[in-house]
Amino acid sequence: MAFTGNLNTVSFSDILQLLSQGKKTGALAVTKGPLKKEIYFKNGNVVYALSANDEEDLLGNLLLKRGKISKPDLERAISLHKSTGKKLGVTLIELNLFSREEIVAALKLQIEEIVYNLFGWNEGEFMFYEGKTPAASQILTELPTSSVILEGARRIDEWVEIQKTLPAAHLPLKLSANPKVRGEEITMTVDQLAVMILIDGSRTYPEVLRASPMGEFVTSKALHQLVQNGLVEALPKSRSRLSTREEEELVFSIALRVFSACFSVLVRVFDKKVGKNFFRRRLPSPQEKKGIDFYLASFLYGDEHFNQSDFLSRLAELPKEIRLHKLLAGLGSILADGLEVVRLVLGGAVYKKVGNDMRKEAAAIFAEERGLVGKYDLEVEVYRQIKKE
Repeated sequence: MAFTGNLNTVSFSDILQLLSQGKKTGALAVTKGPLKKEIYFKNGNVVYALSANDEEDLLGNLLLKRGKISKPDLERAISLHKSTGKKLGVTLIELNLFSREEIVAALKLQIEEIVYNLFGWNEGEFMFYEGKTPAASQILTELPTSSVILEGARRIDEWVEIQKTLPAAHLPLKLSANPKVRGEEITMTVDQLAVMILIDGSRTYPEVLRASPMGEFVTSKALHQLVQNGLVEALPKSRSRLSTREEEELVFSIALRVFSACFSVLVRVFDKKVGKNFFRRRLPSPQEKKGIDFYLASFLYGDEHFNQSDFLSRLAELPKEIRLHKLLAGLGSILADGLEVVRLVLGGAVYKKVGNDMRKEAAAIFAEERGLVGKYDLEVEVYRQIKKE
């Protein structure tokens, strides 16, 4: 079996399900821009994975960050691995730096991090090469694909909530001087303690991720819990001040991006399950709407008549106090119409999945400007529309 496609139309979990049910052996290559990841299967189960152009997935880097190997020993192993052509894991064992069991455990963590990261990709090209296997010298492990799918889905759902409270990327993090805890004892997990050690008053959230040995999801979850428990906080950092007009237009831009991403989820699911253009034919055309609502419908539908400059000018004609409300209400109304079409045509199960996909898309955009998002409560209207039952 050989097949290719795009994650816009086939989800990563669906691909895994297909390979698992077919008990396939081969390699799945997934690319997005300069990023390329390969997952190897044997009889439908994951046995190996690698990631090109991504230092964080390398075995040596993983062992170094976890404090399992010194930098001189790692450099010696890498030099030998390059000169002999043997895999790094094999070289580390031959140098008596690790047992085979220790390398297999480390490889499993590496593979999990690569695979689970792909659950968050909503775009990218994929191709399955049937029969392709890793190099003969590569040490393999085995992960039941059914378990990988369940864990990946769980992580994605949890990731939506985690992203809502993570600190802004540009702010350094520090330990709270007066943590808001009850009683005299503080209970922490091993993961939280490992992340807490990395908080030094200068590292930002992305820098903590790079320094952490546990991978993006586990590190982010631990940091999220530390922030929620009042043990870690972000330090204010001076930045160029926006004018009132610039700030307002940035807020409008965030709202437009979020609703556009959510609307794209609707379009994709209908294009995949029913056919091109079916969805748009079920919604009122922009010409049936007036004023600001005409521009909003034109924007979401991808209509050629949309002109952002004209739109912002029309929006500026409204009283300042109601501009954002009018924008969110108009976008929310169109999104609600689309969700109702999903419920009526595709049923409750698809409706629920679409809502989950929308939350993922929205959370990723909100995470870029948490300060403004929090200041203007931008999440409220979006999640109110998505969570309708």
